Amino acid sequence: MTSIPQCGRLAERMGCRPAPQGLCCLVLDEASKTVKVAATLEPSCAVNLEYLLLALKVRKTACREPLFSLDPTDPQNLETCPQKKVYEPSWLAGTSAGDVMFQADYFLKELALGEYSMPVVGMNSVFDYSEMTGKENSWAGREWFVVKKAEVRMAEDNTLIPHVKMGVEAREQILTKNGLEDAPVTAPHHPLKKFAEAFTRNFDLVAERKSVIFHLRELAKASVMAKYLVDSKAKVDPSWYGLAEEIVRKTTPEAHTEIPQLWMNMRGNTRIKLKNGRLIDMVTGGQSSLQAIYGGVEFGLDRFELSQRHALQGQPGMQLGQSGRPMFMPQRFQLGQREMPQGVDLNLDKFALDTEERFKGRLPPCSGGPNSLEARTTLGKAFLHSLQQRPGVKPEDQKLILSIFTVPQCDRTQEADLFIPPDPPLEANAGYTTKLRNLVGEDMSVGSSALVYCVFLHKGNQHESTQRRGPPQSQLRVFGVASPW
Repeated sequence: MTSIPQCGRLAERMGCRPAPQGLCCLVLDEASKTVKVAATLEPSCAVNLEYLLLALKVRKTACREPLFSLDPTDPQNLETCPQKKVYEPSWLAGTSAGDVMFQADYFLKELALGEYSMPVVGMNSVFDYSEMTGKENSWAGREWFVVKKAEVRMAEDNTLIPHVKMGVEAREQILTKNGLEDAPVTAPHHPLKKFAEAFTRNFDLVAERKSVIFHLRELAKASVMAKYLVDSKAKVDPSWYGLAEEIVRKTTPEAHTEIPQLWMNMRGNTRIKLKNGRLIDMVTGGQSSLQAIYGGVEFGLDRFELSQRHALQGQPGMQLGQSGRPMFMPQRFQLGQREMPQGVDLNLDKFALDTEERFKGRLPPCSGGPNSLEARTTLGKAFLHSLQQRPGVKPEDQKLILSIFTVPQCDRTQEADLFIPPDPPLEANAGYTTKLRNLVGEDMSVGSSALVYCVFLHKGNQHESTQRRGPPQSQLRVFGVASPW
C-alpha cells in the first residue's frame, strides 16, 4: 500500500482523548446502547477508523458496501479499448477505501497472470495451471474476492471484534452481443477455479505478507462493523458522519478516470505445429489463443447475523433500519445484470450481521483507557523491533514470525509504525495461528524443492525434459531465477 490512513487524529475527534499512539477499537456500552473508540493492543480487535467512517457513510447513504470496477469502455473490443474506473458510490474515487479496492483488484490480476512473484511459493498462476492442464484455447473469465465468513465477537470488557474469513471465487465468461457474461458452468478443473482455490487456501498467509491484501481485509472488517452498527440500531454519534463527509470533501479528485488496457490483463500463446519433424506452413499451421482475466471483490455480508441479540433502541433521527438493499437477496453477478463489477465489490447483503458472538471467559479484556499501556504503545514499531532483537519469544513462534515476514515475498514490514502484527495465539485465535503455521510449513517445503531445482539449473541441466518436471516460472522468480525456456 502506498498510503495507509492513520487513526490518531480521527480517534481524538471521535471522543478518544488523548489520541492512542497505536491501534484503536470500538467498545459497546450495553446500558446506553452506545459505542466509543478506545485503545487496544490486540490486532484482532483493531479497526481502521477512516475505513470505518467511509463504510458507515456508504451504508447510511446507499444501504450497501463500497464497489469498485474496472470496466472496458467498449465490450466488443476488449483487447485494445481503455478501461474506466467505476466507483459506487462515485464519491469513493480518490478516498483511501477506493484506493485499496483498486490496488487489490490490480494485484489480483498480476498474480493470476503470473506477472508478479507469488507471495506463497506453492501457488501457481492461472496460466501455469493452463499450461499444466493443457487448456490453452481462448477463454475469458474473472476472479473476485469474497467474504466466506463474517461475525462480530465480544470480549470480556465488551470490546467489539469484527471477524472475517475471505477467499477468491472464479467464473468463466463468454462474449455475447452485450459484452462479457458469465458462462452457465465453469468446470471444476478450469485454471481459473484452481487458482481461486489455491488463493483461498493461502489467503491468510498472503494477507500477512502483502500489504494491499491485508488492508483489503481491514476494509472488509470495517464494513462488517459498519453493518453491525446499523443493523443493531446502536447509537452512533452524529459527528462521526460529519467526519466522513469531511474526509470525502477533502479528497483530491482522481487525475485519470480511465487507464489503458492492463498489459497483464490478457495473455496470448502462439504455437507452431510440427509434422514428421518438419515445420508446417507458419500461416496455416500456427495456432494462437487469447486468455483474459478480470477481477473483483464481493464481501456479501447480508447472510451473517451480526447485530445485538437483544434489541437496541436507536437514537431518534439516527436509526437507519436494516441495511439491505430494497430487494430480496440480490445476486450481484447474475448473467446480463447491469451491475457486474470487474473490480471490487464489498457486497454484504447476503449476511445478516445483527448478533455478536460472545467470547467472555475465552477472550480477556482487549481495550484500555487514555493513559493505559494500550494507548501509549505503538504496537507495530515494537513488533518490528522484536524481529531483530527477539527477546522472550518461544523458538517455534520465532520461527513462524520470521518465516512470514523476513522472506523476499513480504512487503508489509515497509509499513513501519503503521504495521499491524498477526493475532497472538490466544484461545479464541488459536485456529488462525495454527492455520498460519500449517501454511508456512507447506510454503517452506515447496520452497526447498524449488530451490533444489534452481541449483540443478545452474549446474547446466537445462533440457526440455527438465522444464517439464520443474516448478512453474512464477515459483522460480521468487529465487531470482529465470527459466531458460
